[in-house]
Amino acid sequence: LMLNIPVLDGFTFTKLEYTELLDRYFSIPNYQSELLGTSFDGHNIYGFKLGDPTKPVMYIEANIHGLHEWRTCYWLSEFMKLLVDHDTLPQREIFDYLTANYCFYFIPSVNPDGYVNNNYRNGNMVSISENFDVNWGVQTALPGQPEYPGPYPWSEPESRIVRDKILELKPLSVLCLHTWGSHTGFTTRYPKNREYTETIVNMYRSLNYTLGYDSSFDTYLSMILETASAYNWAGEQTSKNGRKTFGQVFETGGNSSEYEQSKMGLNGILYHCLFVDNMFKTGNKTFQ
Repeated sequence: LMLNIPVLDGFTFTKLEYTELLDRYFSIPNYQSELLGTSFDGHNIYGFKLGDPTKPVMYIEANIHGLHEWRTCYWLSEFMKLLVDHDTLPQREIFDYLTANYCFYFIPSVNPDGYVNNNYRNGNMVSISENFDVNWGVQTALPGQPEYPGPYPWSEPESRIVRDKILELKPLSVLCLHTWGSHTGFTTRYPKNREYTETIVNMYRSLNYTLGYDSSFDTYLSMILETASAYNWAGEQTSKNGRKTFGQVFETGGNSSEYEQSKMGLNGILYHCLFVDNMFKTGNKTFQ
């Protein structure tokens, strides 16, 4: 059986200056913020924590790639708001349950250089997602190409910030938010470690059903195994409960409107959280 719950609505938004974007995050109540470091170009990178970190942690990041992927920052800010302000929503009991049982940690803009400069990479022209050490040696992109992984793993301050925080938190799950190219709909990816692949496939199918997509959308499952990536690295880590971290990518198509992307993004984040919870609480890969 599939999960089918009321759909979170999307919203419209426009790109703010990076300092205004940070103000948007700082204005959300109940979060504890921390300065994690600076990007290659010197922009501050912040993390935001909600809840008790001795509980299982769900870690979610956005904007590890720049260019069109700046939109992920805005779905994440809205999801952060919903976690603390949801009393009028039909999903309020779900949010109450999640915040009572989990700690959430967010890095809303891993790559502020890319956000500011409208570039896929950071200020050092390195693709941050590909700068992680799992599968790094098989990456063939050269300097100047969009997916250039850098001169060696962890060469960039942004990837080291993500690495250090995940190793500190030992989260139950790591969700990386992206958008991609000339497509509509959404896709998900699962890491080289396939321990939770069936669960992620069921999440994808449930969300596709709930959102009511049909053949007019090019929504699809995809998997990239043979590249260096943040999610491949995350899938090799171990959470506080001694199990492999539940790594996942969720992407929306760049040809969808901001409203549609935010709708897909918000519901994708929520479904990730619920399937992770179900998997670790019951051991089931789908809902019974």
